[in-house]
Amino acid sequence: MYFSKNLNQLQALFAADSTGGNALPVKRPRIRAFPMGVFEANAYLIETDENNVLIDPGSEPSVVMPELPRLSAIICTHGHFDHIAGADVVRKLTGAPLWIHADDADALTDPLANASQLAGRPLRQQPADRLLADGDEIELDVNHKLLVIATPGHSPGGICLLLLEGKKPLSLFSGDTLFQGSIGRLDLGGDPQAMAASLARLMKLPDSVQVFPGHGPATTIGRERETNPYLQGNFDLL
Repeated sequence: MYFSKNLNQLQALFAADSTGGNALPVKRPRIRAFPMGVFEANAYLIETDENNVLIDPGSEPSVVMPELPRLSAIICTHGHFDHIAGADVVRKLTGAPLWIHADDADALTDPLANASQLAGRPLRQQPADRLLADGDEIELDVNHKLLVIATPGHSPGGICLLLLEGKKPLSLFSGDTLFQGSIGRLDLGGDPQAMAASLARLMKLPDSVQVFPGHGPATTIGRERETNPYLQGNFDLL
């Protein structure tokens, strides 16, 4: 269910806003959110007839475990402890591999890198089974896939996952890069310039794209473009 794509096709995918028409209705993936822990980090389960994917196995894996009859992959949007704390438990019980961007891979095993040391509860997980890179694609079924978009800023290896139906962008799993009305904090090893570039990249997506963030309620690219103060020039990231 995993393969890579040529990076020079990314811009075309960002600009795409139609599938070119399908003769028959396409069954879209089911998306369910599971807020976990004191920080209410959102875990997302994407279900299709072919593959199920869990995004961000947070600190309370028992919340989502009854919903995982079969799991093809576990994907971390970044390596902070509130998003990875359940990784080993879910891996052990499902046998699914865990994937994370190469630049956040050390956070799985380093309590300083995943910020758990600062919280007074050092966390160490097993290393990743696969390292992701910008432009990688993860096939869900014949009509749908996830596109890995590198969005450093909140953390060095932060990613967003863009759900595509053919070439049409449907939904963005934005991790701690973009929230409803806000963005990810920059004081835990963040990079303001990288965050600004990542946000600018996300704003190339169509307004209709749903956004499922790492914390808080869902939103859309269009809503954030118009109302998010960090995208209006009202706050200086630098």
